[in-house]
Amino acid sequence: MSAARQIPLDLTFRPSYGRDSLVVASCNQMAVGMIDRWPDWSGYPLVTLFGPPASGKHHLASLWANRAQARILSVTEFFEAPLEELISQQKNFVIERADFIIGDVAQEEKLFHLYNHAHQGNIFLFLTMQTHPAQFTYAHGGHLASRLQAAPILEITKPDEQTLAAVMVKLCADRHMDIAPEIVFYALDRMERTFLSVKTLVEMLDQESLADKRKITIPLLRQVMTRLAESSK
Repeated sequence: MSAARQIPLDLTFRPSYGRDSLVVASCNQMAVGMIDRWPDWSGYPLVTLFGPPASGKHHLASLWANRAQARILSVTEFFEAPLEELISQQKNFVIERADFIIGDVAQEEKLFHLYNHAHQGNIFLFLTMQTHPAQFTYAHGGHLASRLQAAPILEITKPDEQTLAAVMVKLCADRHMDIAPEIVFYALDRMERTFLSVKTLVEMLDQESLADKRKITIPLLRQVMTRLAESSK
């Protein structure tokens, strides 16, 4: 390893989850509209948001949590929390990666009872998943499935080029990286157009530019994209 090249420190950074930094496009506008309409959810105490990895589900859930003063639970935290504890808090909840609940009898039953409590107690639930709730095999029978599928289900759909470009700029800004528009579109013309691919590329560009103390240029981008392509073979 050359003397000029440095291993970047694993410094934490704070992604921006505010409304001003949200990329609103056709792929997520229904979800944004539902968040803006809360608490007018037409009598439903729950909505489910699903979409591919890195598509902004956490950002949208965080916006709703801030608006609804909700507690955000990872699926692990949901598994570990007794139902009685959740009910006693009398709070709105975000449950992230709730697809991992499906298939576990005890956890499905807990979510079923929490849904019923929400329906009776004027609290709200916001679930995030990577798959439509109808695609799962439920362990608890049809009770939970019917509740989830009757309530609003929102999808983050496939992004277009302009949306991915805006997402790439946003992710770079989170890391205090300057990236020119021509570099963004150079990348998008040569990569899989998914949210996750953009996230992975930005993370690796950040690492490489810090390690070599280089600005984000097309030669550096080409080097990173070649390395990513080789690693995926």
